Formats: sequence, structure tokens, C-alpha cells
Amino acid sequence: MVSAEDVREGSIITDPDLDAYIESVDAGYDHAYFHRVDPDQEGFFGFAEEELLPALR
Repeated sequence: MVSAEDVREGSIITDPDLDAYIESVDAGYDHAYFHRVDPDQEGFFGFAEEELLPALR
């Protein structure tokens, strides 16, 4: 089984930390896939639209 701590220490961003997203893209990836695994999809879409996508442009 994978614990929450294992996930936090891996390559999966689990917090709404804009800098963490930016660093993941700046790590040299050609493609990035962002999604949310909890029920608050609307919250993630708002964050992506208002903060994440403009910061990546």
C-alpha cells in the first residue's frame, strides 16, 4: 500500500502550491498532465483558470 507520505515525497503534487506546479514544468518535461483526484473538481478548475494556466503562459 502507498501512504500519503509516500505520495508527498514522490512526483505528485498534492497541495495547491503554484510554485510546485511551475517547478514541475520547469523540470524539463515536454508535456504536463494536471488533474485533481478528490471531489473538488470545481475548485481545481478555478485554481487552474485563475492562477496555474496564466503562470504557465
